[in-house]
Amino acid sequence: MLAVSCIDLTTLAGDDSACNVGRLCWRALNPLSAPIVEKLKEYAVARGTTEESPITTGAVCVYPTRAAECKQYIEALGSAELPIATVVAGFPAGQGRLSCTLEEINFAIGSGATEIDIVINRTLALNGHWKQLYDDIKSVADLCNVRKAHLKVILSTGELASLENIYKVRKARRVV
Repeated sequence: MLAVSCIDLTTLAGDDSACNVGRLCWRALNPLSAPIVEKLKEYAVARGTTEESPITTGAVCVYPTRAAECKQYIEALGSAELPIATVVAGFPAGQGRLSCTLEEINFAIGSGATEIDIVINRTLALNGHWKQLYDDIKSVADLCNVRKAHLKVILSTGELASLENIYKVRKARRVV
């Protein structure tokens, strides 16, 4: 159950539709089959725990333009508790301009997103522009804090060329 609750169920397809988003939200709110849920209830009763909390994934993740649809579907399905995550900052390349990223974050949160996922600008890291990378992440973090959205920073370590760069990015990110 812990593993399921840590999953962000995601659709980032270019041809996503309202129907795809609706299915994603339903699946996120019902990630386990009925027989598995029944077995878990039996196990809980056998252990003397009868507290029932819904089993959901950690979040649904969509592009910002789909966040409002997610919010509508989740509310229609009777759950306002499931977080809605969106990807910004030129995801997955991480090449978005900061001003555009900040606008996108405001749009996403205004549309119902509660979590913002960004990929760092690896060009800044690869060229050693650590101060600018830090300042960009801090600007994003500050906006997310003001707007009360959770921020997840994706490092894409496979594209950072060296363990030293991974260490430096990790260290810069932790300061924020």
